Amino acid sequence: MPGISLYTIRKKIKQNGNFILRSINLLIHDDNYESEVLLTNNLYFLACTRYPEYPITIFENDKVWICLEGIIYNKESSQTNRELNHLLTGIYENWPLTIKLLVGY
Repeated sequence: MPGISLYTIRKKIKQNGNFILRSINLLIHDDNYESEVLLTNNLYFLACTRYPEYPITIFENDKVWICLEGIIYNKESSQTNRELNHLLTGIYENWPLTIKLLVGY
């Protein structure tokens, strides 16, 4: 099945990297599927399994990394990128308010 997999474990990811990759590769159901490591460090491992047309888009700037699974209809990717950057700028500039809103949600 296509999709994104996130692994977080107490032991370092580097010590478990081969196990995680084998687990992800088990999700490859036919020759059209592939797996891809999207982002990793010592605390987490984010990967996807997908066929070539499966929509996964990465948006990145100097502060954040966003992985979007799916399609945003009726918008060019440049417009989506601008809107995400605007949203994230507002979140970071007003972090205390953002936390209050998230906790109160």
